[in-house]
Amino acid sequence: MTIFGAGVAGLTVAHELAERGFEVEVIDPDIREEIHSFTLDRGIGGMARSQCGCWLASLAPEVTMAGAPLHFDTGTDFLLNDVLVFDEPSKLPADPLYAEQLVDRVAELLRRLVGPTNDMSRASELTIAAPDSRLGTREPGDPASDYRVEWMKKQLVAKLGGLAGAVDHLEVEHPIATSLQVPGHAAPRNTWLFFHLPALRIFPAEHGFRFFPSFYRHIFDSLRRIPLHHPRPHETTIPTVRENLVPSVGLGFARAGAKKSFLVPRREIKSLEVARGYLTLILEELGYELGDVKRFSIKLLTYMTSSTKRRAGEYENLSWGRFVEQHKYSKVSREHIEYGPAMSAALRGSLSDARTQGSISVQLFMDQLRTDGRPDCTLNGPTNSAWFNHWHDYLSSQRVRFRRGTLVGFGEVAGEVRPLAYRTVEYDANGEVVRHSEKEMMTTGEYFVLALSLPAATKISEKFLEVAKDKLPADNDFERTIAFAGDLDTDLVRPAPEGPLQHLSGIQFYFDAPLDFWRGHTQYLDAQWGLTSISQLQFWGRARDSSDGYRGVLSVDIGIWDRKYKGKCAWECTPDEIAVYAWEQIHDHHDGAFRARYGAERPLPKPIAYAVDANVIFDPTPKKDLSPFLVNRVGAYPKRPGRLIDDARRATPPGKKPPTSKQMSFYDVYLDRYVLVGTFMKTYTRLTSMEGANESARHGVNAILTHGKVLCEQSEIWDPEDNEIPDLQWLRDLDERRFEEGKPHLLETLAAFDPFENNLDLFAGAFDTIPFGGRS
Repeated sequence: MTIFGAGVAGLTVAHELAERGFEVEVIDPDIREEIHSFTLDRGIGGMARSQCGCWLASLAPEVTMAGAPLHFDTGTDFLLNDVLVFDEPSKLPADPLYAEQLVDRVAELLRRLVGPTNDMSRASELTIAAPDSRLGTREPGDPASDYRVEWMKKQLVAKLGGLAGAVDHLEVEHPIATSLQVPGHAAPRNTWLFFHLPALRIFPAEHGFRFFPSFYRHIFDSLRRIPLHHPRPHETTIPTVRENLVPSVGLGFARAGAKKSFLVPRREIKSLEVARGYLTLILEELGYELGDVKRFSIKLLTYMTSSTKRRAGEYENLSWGRFVEQHKYSKVSREHIEYGPAMSAALRGSLSDARTQGSISVQLFMDQLRTDGRPDCTLNGPTNSAWFNHWHDYLSSQRVRFRRGTLVGFGEVAGEVRPLAYRTVEYDANGEVVRHSEKEMMTTGEYFVLALSLPAATKISEKFLEVAKDKLPADNDFERTIAFAGDLDTDLVRPAPEGPLQHLSGIQFYFDAPLDFWRGHTQYLDAQWGLTSISQLQFWGRARDSSDGYRGVLSVDIGIWDRKYKGKCAWECTPDEIAVYAWEQIHDHHDGAFRARYGAERPLPKPIAYAVDANVIFDPTPKKDLSPFLVNRVGAYPKRPGRLIDDARRATPPGKKPPTSKQMSFYDVYLDRYVLVGTFMKTYTRLTSMEGANESARHGVNAILTHGKVLCEQSEIWDPEDNEIPDLQWLRDLDERRFEEGKPHLLETLAAFDPFENNLDLFAGAFDTIPFGGRS
């Protein structure tokens, strides 16, 4: 079994199949080579993994901008990982291409680190480990080991030129005969080269909504099955990664200027008084009108009592804004319906389909009814250390092999289509392979799972069809992937892409003192760039100290890249401008509340540094987004690749019971070997997320188990629409009959008779006599 891609989808496939006795290998390209040639990132986890970086504060110029509330250290921030995760041995120096790339990256690392002054005096040591099984257990002084050390130093001197003196600070530790292992990695310590590089202050830079709501059933199931083989100090009493999730308190709404910011607890509403208090905040502080609340409540109830057939047949073809009748709300409500979802999921009310937003809204609403006290969670540390390192350890213990390689196409061998992958490749400006190592890595697995992002899957589908089109059925997943994606090369350079992918990237701010705000995520409702944030360190198990170089981290997502702030949208800004303008908007939302709490002479602390998502390529403004976010536009979901229950439900005649999701939870296998998985495939989750990736992987696993007639339990699948409020099921059944008879939803029928405003008063009139913040 060979899996291409080590993101959440690929790792989930490996997990599910390894536990069922399959021999599994995971092959993943060094995607960071496409971003920065100097990076040493070898991590797993795909776009969900932590980026790592470092900075040398004394060497960077200050950013000075008109009205900027802070100064940044810039110019020396770059990606870095302190250990190479993949276990495939390097060929240094026998593989010239690999060796040359490694030297280039180490040289660039040192060049950026020491800066123009070549000042190493304040640098602390960073160890980077590179596997080299050919060294075996040779003792220091062995000629073969010395050759590699001297070869590396000689090459670096040639590369660094005027900075050649920096090589004196590079030490290569000879492998020694020991049973110790590199923490979290399968290869024994005596098979690794250790490069000791000078660096200052390594920091995690995570981008994305690190948000685990309670309906992430697939992810929670996987986390419960990942034991901690090498626990961190604060994990010694934790049995699985599931326990590394810690609950947040609520969702914060921050307002600009003198408007009040407040936190809405994400927990069970236990009394009408609590509900009244929330409604007061919504009316007073958000500026909604009572009619807005009434209308939205009825619309949400309409969706909650609608049948699955109506959702598939009607609501997928309606925008969320049209479904809730966005034009009938007050100005501030219309604004929040349109742009509010963009803050966390790149969705817009007028563009995204009603079924996606409606189903997610129902699940989030149900969190307010749960009694377990854990509706929303986040990790207790950077994603790599709290999750992915443990996952790597566990999968390695299940004999999963991790190999570094890049899938570049397919070839026909003895009448069979086989993937062509290489250990090391180089790309041109258009992303095409122009050079690769001489030795091909031809894989021989019985099945091949392509667990790739939509851009990568689109390119590889084109390569697959060049070889296998005549062997495939019509309307196959490879053709559907290409058609669904559209022209990504043109679309993704726009501030607001018109296709299925949107920009949702972020920036992290670092502080020399703790900065918590509140224990949860924050939405900045008046921010033109659609900002959300979370203060991470308050959730992490290890407190930071002076050696870390920071004591506070604010992770910020930018959800709207095409709306202007001070005459510029985020897509038109340099990294420094993004940092300054994003912080200005955050400052405007928090500074007043901070002074009100701590005193007028206590302004909001200023960041000491920042890190913009490295997947956004700047020259000097954004030119490309390498980790775009998939959204469901109106009518687009049925065009996705994959085959799920909705396809069978649409084909089920009226009066006949369609199959359940338990009876049909797998994708198609092509040429008896190939399966596509990923967030761009059809899933019940529908939303681009770790949950969607995990679910898609399970459908792919079930496809393999079904095709191979393997006698074992299939991977568990949960459909969120099968897990809604039980007391409303009879109304959903009623609506299914009405839909089959061609009738509208019952509440829409009532609205047609009058009326809708009177119906609103009927449902919400009881509240009109209760004062809400002075309203009566």
